[in-house]
Order: sequence, then structure tokens, then C-alpha cells
Amino acid sequence: MLDQLSDDVIWRLFRYLDIKSRIRLAAVNVAFYRLLSKWEDVLCCSIHGNGVTLSGESFIIEVDHQHSINQYKSVLEPLLKRCPMIRKLAIHDERILRNVNKNVLDGLVNIDELHICSNFFTKSQYDPLIESLFSFSKLYVLHIQQRYNEDKCHWNIVHERHVKQFASTSLGDIKLQGVVITGSVLKLLCLKYQKTLEKLCLMGALVPSQDASICFQAINSLDRLSYLTLAPSLYSISTTNKAFFKSYPSLKNSKTLKLVAAYVSRPDVSQLKLLLQQIFPVSVEQLILYDESYRSAYQIEQELKKFKCKVQFCRDDDIIIDNYWMNGKSELITHTLWKPPYKTNISLPAMLPEWYCILSELMETALMSEYSCRSSSSTHTARNISQLDECICMNHSASYSDGNQAAPYSLQDKMLEALAIMVITQSVQVFGRKKTATAVAYCKKGRGLIKVNGRPLEHIQPEILRIKLQEPLLILGKERYQDVDIRVRVNGGGHVAQVIFILIFLKFVACEAEKIDIIYAIRQALAKAIVAYYQKFVDEQSKKELKEQLVSYDRNLLVADPRRREPKKFGGPGARARYQKSYR
Repeated sequence: MLDQLSDDVIWRLFRYLDIKSRIRLAAVNVAFYRLLSKWEDVLCCSIHGNGVTLSGESFIIEVDHQHSINQYKSVLEPLLKRCPMIRKLAIHDERILRNVNKNVLDGLVNIDELHICSNFFTKSQYDPLIESLFSFSKLYVLHIQQRYNEDKCHWNIVHERHVKQFASTSLGDIKLQGVVITGSVLKLLCLKYQKTLEKLCLMGALVPSQDASICFQAINSLDRLSYLTLAPSLYSISTTNKAFFKSYPSLKNSKTLKLVAAYVSRPDVSQLKLLLQQIFPVSVEQLILYDESYRSAYQIEQELKKFKCKVQFCRDDDIIIDNYWMNGKSELITHTLWKPPYKTNISLPAMLPEWYCILSELMETALMSEYSCRSSSSTHTARNISQLDECICMNHSASYSDGNQAAPYSLQDKMLEALAIMVITQSVQVFGRKKTATAVAYCKKGRGLIKVNGRPLEHIQPEILRIKLQEPLLILGKERYQDVDIRVRVNGGGHVAQVIFILIFLKFVACEAEKIDIIYAIRQALAKAIVAYYQKFVDEQSKKELKEQLVSYDRNLLVADPRRREPKKFGGPGARARYQKSYR
């Protein structure tokens, strides 16, 4: 019967099959194998810590992998070989591709959008992998992003050799965050894509302030730039700018610039006016200011009408906005700022803006704790399985024989099974932090279900801790949460904290300090999730009401606590204590 169907009809049926069924159907005969061995309907691929997400125009396939990251090779290589038409690729962990054959990546010739984590640029051992990723000739969008459970590290440096490895001639959208980029590298990047670059996001990057003139000159050379976000270390609105800058940098030559974002370090109306009148061109239509204090909004409230461009004030919270093809499992921060204070060179004059930094000083005196911050968080994330969003990949084996003649193809010994999810819902993803504990909340339209690591919120014991977690619900009222489902996954806080968190579910009571870190991270994630959902899918007025109610009760429900434990120093048992020496 199948032989009577045309190839077009067979291909349309093939689109609705999961991975296990696809492999089995391709093993029916030689004709089917030639037709169906390549999955040309898969256009997007997201590779994260717990598996792979494949998606097309109307479907999403989840392949969960429960083994270690070092064993990803057996899963990734067959998938990438079968999907040559992938256009969007996201790699959330640099260790995943460490053992993957380079030729597999070279076969992905249609990729035009690439998302990678900033830790690729920490060690030189990833240079061959970076060369393969930057060799995509059709690349148009490049986003280097920071992982949600890792801190910004001064060792993530983009070098000139990395820029020279770009094979694409038409890059139009570049986002750099969680990495250090010098003026010479930015100049080379702007020179290479002078005719094509339209969006340049530097807000999450660290750019040395002494390279300001080089960087602004390079940005001025871009012919089609319309979207620009300035790094806080490069230029920030501050009261000390007048004493620091002998001659202010200018972007007057960027005639096509429409939207600009800048960081407000110390609110100053005169510096804001100077920014609009002397630095930015008249073509700027919208200015986004990231002001923690919101003092700028009150200072220029009466003068906003005089400005020709629209001025918008935002907070500097780290945000994850999940693309639909990542299916709510993005581990890369969409928006972040690399804020001061930075280390300054003591030989420089005392009159410096507080956002000033010297790159050489950072490289020479950075503590090893900054280098090891990438591994300070736990590598194991507790992710239990949800019936709607996650599925388990089963191991199968199959063989094919036609008489005494072997099949002209070979199937993998371990088959992959996944469930195609056909529904794309309204969703947002945020995270809360407390010390080293990180809780990621995935909020979507639903019916009021809230789960933490797969467990309902109502089952958490003891009751005192449950009440602490339910504070956002008690403040805003359950009616605010009745139309959404929130799934929280939490990790970090140290091994002791993770064990204690499991003991809570088993109804053991243990009053340890690490337990509080996880509780505060979860409650912050729940509060930020409902605020982000209302901002994106309801209206701005409702979002402001929610925000005011939460902040009036406890500011830590929306703002992370920046305090951290001081790292241990050599020559003593702790951060400050020293080993004593007696010469008697």
C-alpha cells in the first residue's frame, strides 16, 4: 500500500512522526531509506544540558538525555547528520560539543542564526570548535550569551583571531554578553561588517573605558546600524563624566541609528541632555535608560515632552525570554548588564567615574575564584518529567535484511524516542537567585498548577517553609495565578543545600542555613514569573500593580541579593583569618 503513495504524500505523513517512528519507517525498504533518511523538515535545534529540542514550522520534538555530558556524542552526531536543513542552532553548554566530530558541524551549511554560551571563550581548547561554529557561510544572527547559573567572568575574552574566523559576509545582528572585548577587536568586527551590521548589543559585555574613542569611531563607520546598546564600562551617564572626558565621544555620523540603550550610573540631567544633543545623532527615535534608582525619571519628568526622541526607563534585571523553538528550556540569559564596580588601576588619577575599568588590571589581578566561578554552581540540575512538556528517550535496536544481501545503510544500535509537541503556548521564563542557589521558573498559560522540581507546591513540608514559598501567592491572591502554570527547577546552594531540599519533601525537619537560600530563590522566581507574564501578555498597568504590591512587602521578591560569601585566601583557613607564627 505504501508503494502506491507518492513521495510527497509520504513526506507529509512523515512530518507528524516522532523519532522512533521515523527511524522505523525509514528501515522498511531501500526506497524509503533514500527518501526519509534525512529529516529536511527540522529547521531549529537547541542543545541543552538535559537533551535536544528539534522543531519545524508546526511541531516540536524533545529528545531527553539522562546521561552525562561526556556521553552526548552518541546522541548528537546521528541527530545532526539527519538534519542538514537546520537554520537556527543554540548551544547552551560548551562541554556538550567537546567530543563531537568536527565534520558533523561542517555539514550544517544552512545555519543563519547561532546562539552560544560565553564560556566557549574561556579556554583555548575550544578554539577548533569556535572555528567550526564561525565557519557557517550563511550566518546572519550571532548571540554570545551568559548562562543563567553562572557569573560573569573576566577570562571570557574574544580575541582578534576569533573575528578573523568568521566565514559569513552578511552578519546583521550581533549580541555580546558575558565576554570581554577590546577596542581593536570591535574595530575589526565593525570593519568586516561595515555594510551589513544593523544591530549591535554590547550591554552585557565588558569593554575597556580607555578604548572609548576607538570603539565609537568603529561604531560610526557602520553604514546600516539602527539598534545599539552601549556597555556600562564604555559609557555611562554619571556626574563624574565632565571631569573624566576631555572630549566627549560622538555618534553623529551614524545617520541610520534609531534606538539606543545606555546605563545610568549616577543620575544627572545635564549629562542626559548632553548625551542627546552632542553624542547621539538627530535620527535617534527611542532612548532606553537602565536606571536602578529611577531618580532620572523623576528629575526629567517635566522635560520629557521637550525631548524629540521617546525616553523609556527600565530596570536592569537579568531576563530569559524563551524562543518558541527552545520549548521553555533555554539556559541562556536574553538580557543582562555587566555593571560596576570594576577594578581600577591605583596609578591613575583619583577623579575617575565609578564605571571606569582597566582591562590589563583585570587580566593581571583577577582572582582564581573568578576563573572557577563557572564550576561553582552544581552541574546536576534536578529536572523531573512533566507529562505535557517532557518525555523520556528509550533505547531500541533494529536491523534490516533483504535475503542474503545486507542493507545499503546502517541504523544506530540505540534508537531515540520522543514525543512531538504540537502546541505552542504563551510562556515566559525567569529566574531567582540567592547566593549560589538558582531557581528557574517557566510560566505559561494554564489552570493554576505550580510545581517545584516536579512536586506540587502544596506537598512541601514543613508547613512553615511552605508558607514562606507561598508568600507571592498570599500577597497577590490566588486569582492572579489561576490562569497560569508555573514549573520551577532549582539547583545550586551547595551539596548540603540540595540534600536538605530533598529532605523537605520527605518531611524531615532540619534547620540549616543553606536551606534558606533555595527557599528565597524559589519565592523570587515565582514572583518574577507572574510579573513577567503580565507584562508580556496582559497589560502594563496590571504589571505595575503587581510590582508595587510585591516591592511594598519585600523588595527581595523581585531584586536579587548581591551579597556573597567572601572567598578564602591563601595563608589562612578562611577569608580573613591568618595562620599565626610564633618565633619563641
